[in-house]
Amino acid sequence: MTTIALHAVGLTVAIAGQGDFLVGFKNFILLLLYVLVPWSAINLVDYFLVRHGDYDVAAFFAADGGRYGYWNWTALGAYLLGIVVQIPFAVTSLYTGPLATVLGGVDVAWIIGLVVSGGAYYMLATRHTPAHRKPAPEEPLHAESVLVR
Repeated sequence: MTTIALHAVGLTVAIAGQGDFLVGFKNFILLLLYVLVPWSAINLVDYFLVRHGDYDVAAFFAADGGRYGYWNWTALGAYLLGIVVQIPFAVTSLYTGPLATVLGGVDVAWIIGLVVSGGAYYMLATRHTPAHRKPAPEEPLHAESVLVR
């Protein structure tokens, strides 16, 4: 019954949106661009510039959050900032930001999000994570560990 209901909803949405499908699809792709680019910038900056690829993978799965904790508030703050600064530069059929209008309708929001979120994360993360930081000592392997060394 759930499958039939979901198909009915999907069919209704498809029929209602068939006239402007490409416009809706373009808006969806732009929305993905606006939310994924800042997070990708943060991940790349963290990997290449902050931690230089030095991660304790086992700590990712620690029940207590491990050495990284449950939430990386620095990354989340930089991500939110990256999303917010894109708004004035965004160009979609639903909304065009004031700075995008000044630029003649050119969508540079993703570039702004990339630079601002990546730069903000780098400045904040390096302030809290000294470059001379030594990795935590390795914990002994337990029987339930899935990592092979």
